[in-house]
Amino acid sequence: MRYCAFRGCLIFSLVLVAISVGGVSWAEKAKRFASYQHHYGTADGNDPAEDPIYYAFPIATSSATHEYKSPQPKEERGEEQQAEEENGFIKWAKNLFYDLKITDILLTFFTGALAIYTYRLWISTEKLWTAGEIHAERELKAYITILPGWINNIDPNLRMQVGFGAINVGKTLANKAVQAAVLRIKQHPLPPNFIFPNLAGIARNSSNVISPNLQYSFMSIADQNFTTTQIIEILQAPAQGGRRLYIFGQIDYIDIFEKTRITRFCMSFQGRADLVQLAQQGNWGAIANAIVQPGSAWSFEFSNQHNEAT
Repeated sequence: MRYCAFRGCLIFSLVLVAISVGGVSWAEKAKRFASYQHHYGTADGNDPAEDPIYYAFPIATSSATHEYKSPQPKEERGEEQQAEEENGFIKWAKNLFYDLKITDILLTFFTGALAIYTYRLWISTEKLWTAGEIHAERELKAYITILPGWINNIDPNLRMQVGFGAINVGKTLANKAVQAAVLRIKQHPLPPNFIFPNLAGIARNSSNVISPNLQYSFMSIADQNFTTTQIIEILQAPAQGGRRLYIFGQIDYIDIFEKTRITRFCMSFQGRADLVQLAQQGNWGAIANAIVQPGSAWSFEFSNQHNEAT
């Protein structure tokens, strides 16, 4: 559509150029007639109004019957001075009227149309460029996703630790990646529109660079020791109607476009039924040995809210 409009404008401009080359203004016609009158006058006894050249180069006269009047002597100085004091704008308007060609008017309209078309083309190009940048960012920027990990220090005398993985599934580096997370025992499932905890006061670890397809491990430590009752509740982790251990976290990083990105996550621990009896007995050493055995499995469930990335 744009190419058709461009070709139309080009053809139209060529036509205007051709017309302007062959066009003659009214002022030029008047000059030709005056020259003819000067050279030929009325020596042949004919009225110039009856001459064919008069009709080839018509000019406006005060007589509707084209009555010829011989040149008049110059007016007195007073009348000449009065004519010189005539309104300048009227003189300019008269000169403009006699010198203006139809091709000038058409060329003016064409130039305006061309300016509007060029502006719209610039707007379209700008939108296309912006869309290209957005597409490039979507295709090339780093994407950090979270992988569930493990739990350590299941002991009322120790601070519980929860580890998780972060993998860059994008095509470029995730620079200066830092994480902050908190552990909370909350009702499961979370109520609708649950307010995500404020992580502003959580200390960030040293920044890291996460390469594409590279998994990096992070760890969150509880801000206080859990009691024996709380640990048993965490290990039981009812499917519904009870409470679970939740991990609320966020990873901040900078992509290759120098823009700050975040990956926010919210997941709950689904419990370890095999460790509940040991916890009830207070056998924390046995629990510590069990969780490091090969094949020891951990299960986490992502919440239906607060899992997003920018």
